[in-house]
Amino acid sequence: LGLSAAQFGFASRIFFAGYILLDIPSNMALYKFGARRWLARIMVSWGIVSLLFTFVQNIPSLYALRILLGIAEAGFFPGAILFLSLWVPARYRSKILALFYLAQPLTTVIGAPLAGLLIKQDGVFGLEGWRFMFLCVSLPAILVGVIAWFYLADSPRQAKWLTPEEAECPSHRQRRRPSPAGSGSPFPAVRSPPLPRGRTVARTAAAPPAAAAEGRGSSRTTPPGGADPAGTAAGSRARTGACGR
Repeated sequence: LGLSAAQFGFASRIFFAGYILLDIPSNMALYKFGARRWLARIMVSWGIVSLLFTFVQNIPSLYALRILLGIAEAGFFPGAILFLSLWVPARYRSKILALFYLAQPLTTVIGAPLAGLLIKQDGVFGLEGWRFMFLCVSLPAILVGVIAWFYLADSPRQAKWLTPEEAECPSHRQRRRPSPAGSGSPFPAVRSPPLPRGRTVARTAAAPPAAAAEGRGSSRTTPPGGADPAGTAAGSRARTGACGR
């Protein structure tokens, strides 16, 4: 196309105009239609727009396709994170998300040499090398998107190839397993820091006489929060299935 450096840079940056504009609406649609359908739609539409790059003829059409590509891809990253969070228990989620984040540099390491090899294939199907590259990268995305539409399950509960116990496993682990000490967000500790022992004793000593009398007159001691140990243990045993083991 005979692009100058400025035109090439503008074509690269204009992609984010459509991506930023449709990112939040795409996330809302993902919540409404489900991760399976929306991720499949993103892959198919992204593949179709990428395929159109094979036949681009002028610079304005290149700019238009770059905007459409950003619109098609908007919402993919948060959608993939949502999909993984539905399948992976909380205790393993950080590792899985780390592998997902690792995919981006790996695509550069593996994809850049592969793209360079495809660009050198001038004349295949009568196409220039860069057009042939767009053809090769777009068709697999369309194929995978169609497969995902029919075979991907939104959540473990909708997976027909899982037993009922296996389908409930991620949600049970998320409900039952507390966060290990010293992990998780530090903000709860900042909002409600532990009091020194002396201050706790002082507050206890300063309790109103009526409250102390009421405490002495009570015939049954209830743990903080009103929880019944026997009832809590029974509920825990009732909720524990194959995943609890």
